[in-house]
This record gives sequence, C-alpha cells and structure tokens, in this order.
Amino acid sequence: MNSIYEKLTTCLASVREKTDFVPKTAIVLGSGLGDYAEQIKIETTIDYKDIKGFPTSTVPGHKGRFVFGYVDSVPVVIMQGRVHYYEGYPITDVVLPTRLMGMMGAKKLILTNAAGGLNTDFNPEAIPAFPYRLQPFFMENLSYRKGFLDLFL
Repeated sequence: MNSIYEKLTTCLASVREKTDFVPKTAIVLGSGLGDYAEQIKIETTIDYKDIKGFPTSTVPGHKGRFVFGYVDSVPVVIMQGRVHYYEGYPITDVVLPTRLMGMMGAKKLILTNAAGGLNTDFNPEAIPAFPYRLQPFFMENLSYRKGFLDLFL
C-alpha cells in the first residue's frame, strides 16, 4: 500500500474512533476567520494533536482542530487552523487534511483566507471569487528551510 494512503487511512481510523459524523461540505477557515466555527451548531470537535499521524500547525492563532456540525441543515467539517508548506511540512502533509475530509464524506470544499489588496474599490469583508485553479508554480521556494524572504530578495 502507498505510504501516503496508509497515513490517510490511519488518520481516518483515528477520527472514526472519536466520531462517526459524515460531513457533506468541508470548510477551511483562513487567518482571522476561525471564530466562524463557533457560530454553527457544533456536534463535536477533534484536536489535530489527537489524530494519529495528523500534521499540526505552528502558526500562532490557529486553533488546530476539526469542528463537526451543521450550517443550517448542512453537515460540515470545519478546519480551525491548517498547516502550510512554508512551515517546513512536505506537500503531502499540507494536502492531507483536504484529502482526509473527502474520505470522511465531504463532496464540496470551501477554502477561505485573509488577503489584502491594493484596489481601493474593494471593501473590507468583500468576498472575491477566483474562477480558476491556482497553480503551485513557486512552491519549491516557499519554505522556512530555504528562507521565506528569499522569495522577495
């Protein structure tokens, strides 16, 4: 069996020991948006550190847990905090949570982040939509090990 798939199945088994909740939608909350998860009808939470083999964030302010519950009547799993490639994790660990949420049952994925812009026509709390797929063309340079600021020098 593939080692990446083995790690995923280990994580899934660890989650299933704690809950049998099946989400339809997965939501990844970006910086500053973590409190949204507190506003849903929460069924249960699981700290990332309690999931065997699951990567944990080193970024301040990331709670590091899954929140399982309902937005209206839709069953969701929400990530409060995530890991980043620039933290030194391999890309397989960076994408592991998204794959795991799919294995839990989620068929839709909502990604959020906190981002700024120079366009003065944009208002705070505006929600931009990106109708294209992001390409990781610069990923090999985006690492603390290489020096994050190397991208800008």
